[in-house]
Amino acid sequence: MTATNSGFQASRRTPAGPATELRGALRRLVPSAWSERDLPVRLAGEIHVAGGLCDIVALLAQSGRSGTLVVASSETIRAVVFETGELVGAATTAAHERIGDMLYRSGEVARDDIEEATMLAALDGRRIGEVLVALGRVEVATLEQLLGRQAEEIFYAALRVEDGVFCFVEERLDIALIAPERPSLQSLLMEGARRMDEMLVFRRRVGSSRHIPQRLNAVTLDGGGAKLDDPLRTLLDLCDGVRCIADIGREVGLLEFEVTQAFYQLGTQGHVEFMGPRANSTADIITTYNEVLVEVHRLCDRVRRGDDVRRALERYVSRSAELSALLEDVLPHDDGSVDVGRILRNLGAGRRDSLVKRALGGYADFAVFHAGSLLPPALAAELPGIVTRLLEPLTLAPTSSRSSASLAAAAG
Repeated sequence: MTATNSGFQASRRTPAGPATELRGALRRLVPSAWSERDLPVRLAGEIHVAGGLCDIVALLAQSGRSGTLVVASSETIRAVVFETGELVGAATTAAHERIGDMLYRSGEVARDDIEEATMLAALDGRRIGEVLVALGRVEVATLEQLLGRQAEEIFYAALRVEDGVFCFVEERLDIALIAPERPSLQSLLMEGARRMDEMLVFRRRVGSSRHIPQRLNAVTLDGGGAKLDDPLRTLLDLCDGVRCIADIGREVGLLEFEVTQAFYQLGTQGHVEFMGPRANSTADIITTYNEVLVEVHRLCDRVRRGDDVRRALERYVSRSAELSALLEDVLPHDDGSVDVGRILRNLGAGRRDSLVKRALGGYADFAVFHAGSLLPPALAAELPGIVTRLLEPLTLAPTSSRSSASLAAAAG
């Protein structure tokens, strides 16, 4: 990683280097913060390894600087706000890191509530959290707690960026502040480093949050074998061979790191094994195609051809009435993925799965085909194997009552 003190000018998707990328990234993330005069960039540079940003954050923390650190990768733009060595706010373009998705994944609100709040927020300019409170869907205290947690998760994600650029400006910009309890950057740095190291270990056993835990030994709950504490016992009770790790985490209010850590413990103790992801619902099918789209955009962004894919996909959608209807009011995220909730809303009743596989599957197939013509030969050769692996959940039989029956037989 390199850093300079030059104040430079910029836009992420033009090939003018990190200088161009940073200012454009900052404008897209918080457009309301910009006047006609550019803010001076005090520190900037490139990131070439996961965790490479830690030294920069440590420097800012030790010097007691206040301002906004912006981190831009090919997929996502994140901004974290510091105030004299403390984290006081954060913003992100990653859909899964936004407050609505955090509230959903923590089990606080339903997906339909998020959709309603998103539409109302777009109409009157309020933040989604404010709308959810006004609608009575979430308590103020719960929202404040999750906003703090969201800021920490964005911070940890910024540390994990392995290829991107960063800049620091001495302005807070138009980024919401978190509630009074503000963690120190030093403690967050230590926690972030621990999480990166531990997640590498966890992922060797627990492939992803979409993997499905299957109970192996019900006897341990009655005292045979290793004793389980209450939180682990609760998770084990929810393992029915159908729900994935993310679903179970949502039910008990645990986010990805905590629920992965817990299931790693259950796996190493011999209580569960992990089956590969299955597409058990229409939402799962959309999520599977999203993973393909994200990977295609990631590879193309890496070689500065991401905008070519985006333009080609726009033309592809415009030529299909069926796909245009499916994607009505659906604006692809920066990483290429599409909004699951809005597509479900557009689907209505009927043969939803077959329509999604035909229309969205064709969209993903076209993205892969077009990317193959844009990528260098070595990367293009790897793409079919990557896509086959990502689409595996669609080729495996959905988990069903068959799983419950086998569990009952094992317990008996």
